Amino acid sequence: MNKYFRVKIFDIKYDTDGEEIDLPQEILVWVREDCLDSSLDDDLLGDLISDETGFCHLGYKVESTDTTIESDTDQEFFI
Repeated sequence: MNKYFRVKIFDIKYDTDGEEIDLPQEILVWVREDCLDSSLDDDLLGDLISDETGFCHLGYKVESTDTTIESDTDQEFFI
């Protein structure tokens, strides 16, 4: 079993070319405990934001929470 922590990606600044679009300002992700530092790099999380919303971003903030789960999956992170 692997332990996962809930991580909040928030204050996401989207690149919408000035178009008014209702996009999430927060995305919650489960990150495996041993990947907390390595998985929180800009490329992985930036790709996740783009994959989930269909839009590029101009920046965001990340915050770990105290919420945990245990799972037998081996993924580094999942939504």
